[in-house]
Parts: sequence; C-alpha cells; structure tokens
Amino acid sequence: MQIAITPTARRNDAPLAARSLSTEELASALKVRPQTIRAGLCRDGHYMGLRPSKLPNRFLLWPASAVNALLNGEVAQ
Repeated sequence: MQIAITPTARRNDAPLAARSLSTEELASALKVRPQTIRAGLCRDGHYMGLRPSKLPNRFLLWPASAVNALLNGEVAQ
C-alpha cells in the first residue's frame, strides 16, 4: 500500500494573503529557525510585531497578510 504525501506548500492552494502560515513556513519566509520565532513569542509576546492565533491543538497560525506587510517593509498589524 502506497501513501501519497503532499508537501505542506501544496496542501493549501489559496493565495498567500488569504491564508495563515505555520511557524515553520513563517521561519522559512523570514530566513530564521522556527525556534527563534517561538523564543521571541515566549519572551516578548510577539515576533517582530506578529501575533499568532493559537489552535486547540497548540499549533500557531501566523496571519499571512501581516507577514507580507513585514516582508515589504511595512509595520505589522
């Protein structure tokens, strides 16, 4: 029996601005390690002005629109 594994980037085909990012996807976009983001969130309550939504299973979802604004040099909301 073969199981097809779809990479995370292809699971959600919605445009980047219309979805949320996992901590790993955020780390990849910002070119830092995921633990750096988690440490900043734990220490300061945000990471570079970004505040995630916490899911019931303790995963974090970061708003893609705020990430795009940060990457474009704007102030994260």
